[in-house]
Amino acid sequence: MNKNYGKLAKKLLCWGCVFSLCVSSTAMAATGANIGDVYFVADGSIGLRVCGSDSVSVCSYDESKDSNKELYLSPECTLVDKEGNIHVDEEGNQIDFRITEIEKWVFAPSKVFNNINIEASTGLKIGTSAFESVDVQGNVSISDGELAELGDSAFAKSDIEGDLTIKNMNGSIGTGAFQDMKVVGRFDIFGRIDTLGDHAFDGMVFLKGFAMPSEICHMGNGVYKDVYLGRDFIMPLSNSLKSIGSRVFEGAVLEGVKLPEGDTVEYAAADAFEEGMLIVIPKELTNLEVFHFDQYKNLTFQTAADLSDDSPVIQYLKEKGLTYKKGEYGELIYPEPVEKPTETPASSEKTNKNSTYSVGALKYRLLGKNKAVVTGVAKKKSASVSIPGTVTINGKLYQVTQIGKRAFKGMKQLKKVKVGDYVKKIEDEAFAKCPKLQSIQFGTGLVSIGKKVLYQDRGLRKIVFKGTKLKKIGKKTFSGVSPEKVTIKVKKSKLKSYQKLIKKAK
Repeated sequence: MNKNYGKLAKKLLCWGCVFSLCVSSTAMAATGANIGDVYFVADGSIGLRVCGSDSVSVCSYDESKDSNKELYLSPECTLVDKEGNIHVDEEGNQIDFRITEIEKWVFAPSKVFNNINIEASTGLKIGTSAFESVDVQGNVSISDGELAELGDSAFAKSDIEGDLTIKNMNGSIGTGAFQDMKVVGRFDIFGRIDTLGDHAFDGMVFLKGFAMPSEICHMGNGVYKDVYLGRDFIMPLSNSLKSIGSRVFEGAVLEGVKLPEGDTVEYAAADAFEEGMLIVIPKELTNLEVFHFDQYKNLTFQTAADLSDDSPVIQYLKEKGLTYKKGEYGELIYPEPVEKPTETPASSEKTNKNSTYSVGALKYRLLGKNKAVVTGVAKKKSASVSIPGTVTINGKLYQVTQIGKRAFKGMKQLKKVKVGDYVKKIEDEAFAKCPKLQSIQFGTGLVSIGKKVLYQDRGLRKIVFKGTKLKKIGKKTFSGVSPEKVTIKVKKSKLKSYQKLIKKAK
């Protein structure tokens, strides 16, 4: 293996140590516990797997040893071995370990509890199907600390007779996390959600109401599919919302939705909403094009009562012939759609997969119906490049999902690059031989990096990986990058896997 790749991987590992990702052999030796060792709580009902110098994960549950069925997990715990001995340090002092993860399928399926009370440590992760199909006679509460990740199907098909409360969410909720779950009491999540996974609440019935965080950035496909919310309920969409997936409200029982208070949404699927819904438009929102409302046949819109007829929103509704009313009690207005010219003014207005389009500082080529690839810049002397999440070409919105081969190769003045969150693939030599490039930030959606992408970028000092989906880094990507001078930042959970990817990129 090229020694430079080993140095880069080591540099990445050292960065992770700042966040306590590395294991201190001295501390572990003092406690007598090793990574992977399994211990227990005092009554032996819950197994704890050592996963760090001061952290453990919940790895097993023995119903026969839990007499009261009151599941309580504190943020810190003491390790007890099979013989009931408490682990202490060399001076005989008791050592507490943080519970940082609940592993997949631990309490599933069909376990019965009176109550579940989890006092989370900061950054707690709940794994895939951890509580799937559990039956809780009382309440479920996840409090204190910070819940960073709720895995796929984490509480799917569960039956909660009381309330479910997550007091401090700060991360993502996985696919089908609450799918087909029944909650008799209230359902409340507070904090912040980065991504609501596909079908997160599919099929749920909220009998006594629910609350969601004011900050939700991304909504996946079918999030509220077949959900019962009440025929008079209007769901407010987060003012931080950036993207909305397909068929989010398919089959849901509710009156409608209130759009974000501002032009925050960068992408919305053309079938995100359900026919027959009421769409409430806040006064602060001006751009409706991104929602593709002209693709629907039976939506009704409600604007602010005092909104001017000259406003962009009213003009859009009139142009598209969409039914609307001003204010909650306003009369419905049925505008006739504006007739478009039958002749195409110029062939250049037609979008073509083989054509290149210049929008702002970048050039694009179409990949398909709704996607585009960045092929280069309009000005070779640009010092900074920011790849957007979406681009509008000839009046149509496209997701920017790819950076083309050699798109920015040889840009001698380029110093800073920021890659959008929708970019999944970066092709070969995209940023190669940019001698003054100092920093590059990759977005959350990145899956694949081609060959020689950062080849001979000798001035590079900072590389940031925001996401957790990266599966491939091509050969010679870091060739010519100085391992002594560059800092690589990754998510804590991806330290080891990204280190391996760098080592393989020989």
